[in-house]
Amino acid sequence: MTVLLNELAPIKKAIIVDIAPMPYSHDHFELLGAMKSVPIQTAKSRNEVDQLLSARIEDTALRTFLIQNAVRDENGYRWRINIESIQQNMNKLLGFDVQRRKSTVPTLFLGGAKSDYLLPEYHSNIRSAFPGAGIEMIANAGHWLHAERPSELLRCVTRFLDSE
Repeated sequence: MTVLLNELAPIKKAIIVDIAPMPYSHDHFELLGAMKSVPIQTAKSRNEVDQLLSARIEDTALRTFLIQNAVRDENGYRWRINIESIQQNMNKLLGFDVQRRKSTVPTLFLGGAKSDYLLPEYHSNIRSAFPGAGIEMIANAGHWLHAERPSELLRCVTRFLDSE
């Protein structure tokens, strides 16, 4: 959204997934802590990474999403993302300053109907910063809609990208 609002790159269309142009109080310290706590380097497979994480994270869809960040190299598995950096910069990641800019780039905001990141009361912030934006909600999905409802997400993305 910052790239769009500040015209930092030429973009023809944009899709924003389950987030609005506003600051949030959510954090994912629990998830990051769980990822950091498991001895991922000793795992022999992604299934084993899943088993290790299951002790701290019950939600199978969420674990499946997080495990996408498990990569194997010559030393075993490791996390692709920089967990330390994310933890240290969480305040910057949660904050958002629209600064009254507007983007005219065709933009689709996709949200999970069970998520609290793209609530109806946030739509005015979206319309203010992205006046022509479309907003669609995917049923039976929370914040991790790409892990929970990947087929529906792909259908919405394809329809938007294929439209004029």
